[in-house]
Order: sequence, then C-alpha cells, then structure tokens
Amino acid sequence: MITLSNGKRFEFMIASGMMGFDGRGPTSFHKALYDTLKITGLFNSSLFTIVTKTITLFPKEGPKQVRPIKGGWWNNWGLDNPGVYGFIKKYGQEIKRKKNLIISIAGIRDEIRHIMIALLSEFTNLVAIEYNVSCPNDIRIGAKEVIGISKYLADSFDIPIILKVGQVSNHYLE
Repeated sequence: MITLSNGKRFEFMIASGMMGFDGRGPTSFHKALYDTLKITGLFNSSLFTIVTKTITLFPKEGPKQVRPIKGGWWNNWGLDNPGVYGFIKKYGQEIKRKKNLIISIAGIRDEIRHIMIALLSEFTNLVAIEYNVSCPNDIRIGAKEVIGISKYLADSFDIPIILKVGQVSNHYLE
C-alpha cells in the first residue's frame, strides 16, 4: 500500500493514458484490449488508481504511431492532448466525481507547471499530480533540471507530486 503526503492511499495504479483523459476508458490503440477484458470480467478499473493521459498547457498533436517490437510494443503516441484548459472544459465534471485519479502533466518552464498545477489542484479529490519527464517525444532535460523541477513542485503545492521517469528514455539519469 502506498500512502501519500495528503493521506490518500492506493495499492495499484494504471499506467498513464491507458484509461484516457477522464478514467472512463481508453480512446486509442488500447481500446480493443480494454473492451475485451471488461466484457469478460477480467478487468475492473474501480480497483485501481488511474493516471490520465499526459496533458500540457496548450493543445498538442502527437505522431500517433504504435507498432509491435520484440518483447512488446513501441509507443510513439506523443503527448497528443487538448491542453489544460480544454481538459478542464471537456472532462472537469467527470474528474470531480473521481476518487481514484492522478492527473499527468508535462511542461518544461516553471511558469507553465505553476499555472497547470494551480488550475488542477482545485480538483480536491485528486490522489496526486504526476509530472511526466519521461516522454521521448518531448524536450529532453537533464538530471539537474529534474531535481530542480521536483524540488520546485514539492515546495510550491500541497497536492502530492509523483515524478514519472521511464526505463527507455533515461537521458535525465546521465
């Protein structure tokens, strides 16, 4: 069991984006698998804390490429998203009803992160906010920047911040 600084607890979480922007289910290449698992009773999303697809301050189009590779799938979906304002407008009411949700964000500059987290922290039901530094389609940053961003976020907001780091895109570990 994981207990965060706000007292919220969870045991399992679904990876960023698997359940779309609002936690109701995938809207992309995961949809066929999700529908099959749900219909057969092999998957119940209420048992998990859900991490949304990553959002940025402004809307962004991603390359939307997925292909099989040895041992898995190569996901070059990018950070395709409606931007934080579009996200709040389209999904805000649904997000307010969720009790098991982490919103994933990305953005390099401090003022962008500050604006996004200030807007999203009004959703008091959130478990946390995930800061995504691992997307290989986004600007690459180094370890010093990741440490600085983490400290800034932890010092600036009451809501817990989860830092998303990835296995393949480990440029920030160098």
